[in-house]
Amino acid sequence: MAQAGPLANDVLRSKVAKLVADDFTQQAPIRHVAKDIGLVCEEAAQRRVWLPIATVNHSLFAEAMAAGQAQDDAIGIIKILRKGR
Repeated sequence: MAQAGPLANDVLRSKVAKLVADDFTQQAPIRHVAKDIGLVCEEAAQRRVWLPIATVNHSLFAEAMAAGQAQDDAIGIIKILRKGR
């Protein structure tokens, strides 16, 4: 599904091999994604807009940062998901 179909895109296609290989070498580091999602959540809160998916993602990326994954590629979030929160 990630490589074809309605949700397919170049970013997903480029990450499939990295996920399979557990290659977390950064392209878009977790620290940048966490910052950007944080900015989105802050803006949404100021405008009183409910963004539940962004809020959950912000929490996941904050957890990854706390786990020392700031330098990992964004797909490193899989390490948090594998823990079975």
